[in-house]
Amino acid sequence: MRNYIILLLVVIILALSSYVYKIHKENIFQKFPNHVIDNESESSLYLFLFFSVKNCRPCLDIVEVLNRLPNKYKVIGVIPEGEFTKEDSLEFIRENLESEFEIIKMNKFRKYIPQYAPTLIAVSRSKEIMFVLPAVPNEREYFERFIESFYNRAWTLLEGEKY
Repeated sequence: MRNYIILLLVVIILALSSYVYKIHKENIFQKFPNHVIDNESESSLYLFLFFSVKNCRPCLDIVEVLNRLPNKYKVIGVIPEGEFTKEDSLEFIRENLESEFEIIKMNKFRKYIPQYAPTLIAVSRSKEIMFVLPAVPNEREYFERFIESFYNRAWTLLEGEKY
């Protein structure tokens, strides 16, 4: 009987410690830097492309797709600060990649750096992470279909936020 009481106490202690841990654990994306998200914008989905100028060119094929997206998407490129030299500027990098979207330095996004680059993180107007998608070489068609398919399935959630 004594062993059962000790076992019960151990289980209760483990359950309580698990509950306390869950309460205090912060979701890393909960405070995703959202200073660029405008609730009044016509864009209902923000796409943050984390990339490096050192990525292979086929890995960055999605830049062409991102350039062609309609206004319901706002694309923001995020690049590590360490890749900037005095000769490089954000404008030079934009021209080199032929990107038509804004590119910003990673200083406010440092703790959100994905393990794989390039990676696309979609954030709704209500600042919720909708998906995280690594970009792989030569997958431009897949990416194009995925974005459109996602939007078709989630448009009521995304567009409904505006009203």
